[in-house]
Amino acid sequence: MTAPAPAEHLIEMCKEFRTEVSPATRRWEYFRAESGKAVLLPANFAKVLFRGQTCRYTPSLSPLGRGLEPGVRRIRDLPLRSQAKLVERVARRLWFSREMKSHPGYQWLASQHLDSFEGALAQHYGVPTGYMDLSESFEVACFFATCELDTTGTWRAKEAGTGVLYMLPTDHIRIRPDGLQPIGLQVLPRPCEQFGWLVVCGIGDDFEDIPGLQMMEFSHLPEVGRFFLDKFSGGEALFPPDAAACVFQHSVRIKSNGKWSAIPVRDARSPTK
Repeated sequence: MTAPAPAEHLIEMCKEFRTEVSPATRRWEYFRAESGKAVLLPANFAKVLFRGQTCRYTPSLSPLGRGLEPGVRRIRDLPLRSQAKLVERVARRLWFSREMKSHPGYQWLASQHLDSFEGALAQHYGVPTGYMDLSESFEVACFFATCELDTTGTWRAKEAGTGVLYMLPTDHIRIRPDGLQPIGLQVLPRPCEQFGWLVVCGIGDDFEDIPGLQMMEFSHLPEVGRFFLDKFSGGEALFPPDAAACVFQHSVRIKSNGKWSAIPVRDARSPTK
């Protein structure tokens, strides 16, 4: 078994994977979609994507599949309690998406027949989805690999343990809606600030099974975490306050979802899924 690399390697690697593009200077292009809508996507697709975690999970599951029975990939094979948990998660995502449709920016997107990437937005605001986040930015990935939220909601440098950084060359996985996808231009900041991409995972799919995925484990050092913490203003640069954050906090506190969201999810269950 290979020993974890020193965390200082992450700072050294920033020179190799540095990007000169900022969220403010990122260019977008207009594409027509089959759904009758159009999408605004990054003008230049990244050749390599990154993901950072303060620790490694085995298996590495999307938020939608976490805490369910390991290895189960079909809803009908889950016990009833886990099916109910899955329905609740999907219902909360639908509730979040409905609430965001009242945002003036999203009303404008709808009037222009532009895709709003609501699932991607939900993922970046902490709502469980079947996606795993990736970033075009090596430094953004390093932030998530070396920093964590404490009990007060403040980002802190991880002081001990083993973190992991993933690297995925995009020529190893097809860029398409049911596989790997860039997040289009948003009216809310988080996906853009984080140079966000998504990879679609089923409820039991292990992220580490993606062909071509490379991984580096490293030993945490608090000074390395503080380096990336300072680079992103203590996390504020990646998590600026906005309306969607308030909606998410409400969705966390809410104890029940209306029938309008829960019943369609329940009825969508099929013996073939």
